[in-house]
Amino acid sequence: MSLKKNKNTLLDNNKSRSQFSIIKRLTFGYVLISSLVLFSISFFLYYALTNNIQKKDLRFLVDKTLHLKNILKDDHFHYNVLEREINEGGGYQFHKLFVKVLDINGSLILATKGDSFLVTKLPFSPPHDVDEDPWKHKKYQSANGKVLLMMSVWAKSPTHPGGKVIINTAIDITEEQKLLNEYRNLLFYIIFGGVLANLILAIIVVRYALQPLKHISSTVQKISLTQLHERLNPRKWPVELLPLVLNFDKMLDRLEESVKRLSRFSSDLAHDLRTPIQTLRGEAEVALSGTKTIEQYRDNIRSSLEEYDKLTHMIEGLLFISRAENIELEINKEEFEVYDEVHKIIDFYEAFIEEKTIAVLVNGACKLY
Repeated sequence: MSLKKNKNTLLDNNKSRSQFSIIKRLTFGYVLISSLVLFSISFFLYYALTNNIQKKDLRFLVDKTLHLKNILKDDHFHYNVLEREINEGGGYQFHKLFVKVLDINGSLILATKGDSFLVTKLPFSPPHDVDEDPWKHKKYQSANGKVLLMMSVWAKSPTHPGGKVIINTAIDITEEQKLLNEYRNLLFYIIFGGVLANLILAIIVVRYALQPLKHISSTVQKISLTQLHERLNPRKWPVELLPLVLNFDKMLDRLEESVKRLSRFSSDLAHDLRTPIQTLRGEAEVALSGTKTIEQYRDNIRSSLEEYDKLTHMIEGLLFISRAENIELEINKEEFEVYDEVHKIIDFYEAFIEEKTIAVLVNGACKLY
């Protein structure tokens, strides 16, 4: 019961490990990397475009503000020049320029025609010195969705009380923001489509790239005990699979050689066992063929015992070979007499020695460890 439970547990573990296929891993890695690259490029393009447009808008706003400041600091400036610049010198491309000029008390001096209500309601920041920080501005989005860049600065004006005024300027960048939002949404669609396309392409490419493994599997399935001469042929496979193919062919070489040796050993064993068995059979038939004397029966039994000894030596030799080929067998080293062991080997091959009509002599004695 315990053995069956352990076997089921092993099968469950193998099943759970097999769920993580190479195709899934390669596909996930390819899609992840390509998606990160696509997202990074899209983010960089969106950031670069947004930053470039914002810099141009801010440059336009600063230039207009400085131009108005230069007009006001002139001792002989005329209101009609300032008014014409405010109303007719506005915007470029998608921009509309809004301007209002206030005295130091906050009273309105001039404002863009037609937009005085909008200009007066804009929450401008407190004025600052544009020479100290020319890029200081505020981004504002109104309740109706309009997006504006605003700037509030001090400007010298000798013709006004206190010798200075406040210039509030703003440009409408609503259309640009809409364009950037559409571009951002387009990038999202491109990223989503790119990820989906990468997923499909990754599955196709990975499956195609792993086709050689399926061919190897089908080739291996054709190899059986009667077809151990089959090989995978390294010329047919990709470079990455060459180590696997070469090692598999080497394993087949070793396996084929082992099978050949086993076949030869089985043939030799059958031949060696047949001789003593036939001798025993012949002696038994002779003993049963007629009435024998007690001495003749003893000779038959003595001869049979010799054949039994030969069989015993053969069986012990087989057990010795089996143990010697077992790599997991723990070897206990001990000191032994070489003379005794050599005699055991001679006794094991006694049948062969008698067949060859030769004599084996052993002289000397020593111990080995």
